[in-house]
Amino acid sequence: MGYEVKTDASGGSALYLKIGRSSADPGAPGEGKLPGQLVIKATVKVDKNLMEGCEVKVFYGGTNPGVGGERVAEVTVARYLVPGLKVVARSKTTVVTGRRDQVLGSFAVLEGMPNDLPSGRSLHLTLPEGVKWNRLPEVFCEAGEASLTFLDRQNEGRTLVYRIENTGVDRLSLCFEGATVDLAVYAPAEIKVTVKCSRLSGSASVAQVRSPVTLAAAGGDIRIGLPDQPVGEVTVKENFPGALRARDASGDRAYLELELPPGVRFAQLPTVQVTSGDLELYQAGIQLADNDRALVIPIERSSVVGVTEEKGDKKERVGSTLIVRNILLTSDRTVPEGPVELEIKGTALSETMELFADRQNRLPLVIAQCLTPAPREVKVRAVFTVGSSKYLVGDREEVMDVVPYIKDGRVYAPVRYLARAVGLKDSDILWDEAAGTVTLLTPRRVVQFRVGEKSYTVQGVEVSMDAAPEIVNGRTMLPYRFLAQALGFKAEWDEAHRQVVIQ
Repeated sequence: MGYEVKTDASGGSALYLKIGRSSADPGAPGEGKLPGQLVIKATVKVDKNLMEGCEVKVFYGGTNPGVGGERVAEVTVARYLVPGLKVVARSKTTVVTGRRDQVLGSFAVLEGMPNDLPSGRSLHLTLPEGVKWNRLPEVFCEAGEASLTFLDRQNEGRTLVYRIENTGVDRLSLCFEGATVDLAVYAPAEIKVTVKCSRLSGSASVAQVRSPVTLAAAGGDIRIGLPDQPVGEVTVKENFPGALRARDASGDRAYLELELPPGVRFAQLPTVQVTSGDLELYQAGIQLADNDRALVIPIERSSVVGVTEEKGDKKERVGSTLIVRNILLTSDRTVPEGPVELEIKGTALSETMELFADRQNRLPLVIAQCLTPAPREVKVRAVFTVGSSKYLVGDREEVMDVVPYIKDGRVYAPVRYLARAVGLKDSDILWDEAAGTVTLLTPRRVVQFRVGEKSYTVQGVEVSMDAAPEIVNGRTMLPYRFLAQALGFKAEWDEAHRQVVIQ
């Protein structure tokens, strides 16, 4: 019997055998008793570029009658494994922002090879910013043997820590199901669970996130230092019946609050009306508050029936719609040029206000544009020097634990210290190690950067950049131009002194 090994058109390795004599030939031993049998013993060499586990299959056929190309068969002869950890969603749910005890989809954590999750190691399950664990998941083994002991909640309730015990010799697959979570009003569009064990990590999306309301503004223009400036109406539409609650957790009447930015106030009490659906407002309680910067709208009765809307070929049940009209704004001379952003909050919208930072329980809405720039009698000025750990905020000298450096023509320096220099507190700077993201909570916007990604988000809107944040000595480093731009400041380069000036 002759043989030859070749590479086929797909790049696979093919073994060709030449059969010299069939079992039915007259000279073949055992003629007429049993069919012939062909046994192949071989080893395989794995391509170094193969990075994922897979099954090793042999496809066989030939030119003998009955086993031609149209009758090619296959058999699994081995499984190729790689070390690691994989997280797979078993089911996916829909959860609502601003709500407690929302059910997550189930997910599994799989070993790449046996003992990748050894006994004694800690397993961390982390949720994104704006989401916290409520009810712990139930855990069972889909494959292999192990037990998990719950140890702790960390990251203000976003991370669960387990200890792995009693592992067996087979590949382990752990299933987590029945968990519930609490969500801030300002939460990501989907919930990904990130699982880490030592240096291994993986993530899976287990829920889509739905906002209770959709906001819209007709817009308008204002100028600084002028009273009684009209802007278009604001629309708050429930995405499902009962989205706006009538009672809070203590049984008190719930309210919706529309808050203007500093320097802008309502010149008069706007008109608020439910234009569709069965939501009822407590009209006698609608009032201005906080020096006329906030419009408070109490809810008398939540919507129940809702309204049917046609969306394409489908009909969908939504809640009620309320419209705020006759909006007149007065602005002082501190209002900056650019968008005027209203923030919607309140116990009618969120039942998790005490669980999250106040800025995470607000929804932003641009209701006007300020066309005249504000005077800059008071402004922030910060100076950072390449290679120096010292920086200036006004006339005050501060010290960093890392130094700015130049890479690919960009000046990199730590996000935290620039954020501090422009007035943010440490509580406004949130680091998510599992997701590799830093979130900055400013009075007017929420900015988020992700390590390794050439984009950032401002109020959930993605903005591209030509460099990516990186970690140096435990600090997130980023070119100053992009960070200053995201926070509403300008960065200028002083070549002579090798300094970046932020103002």
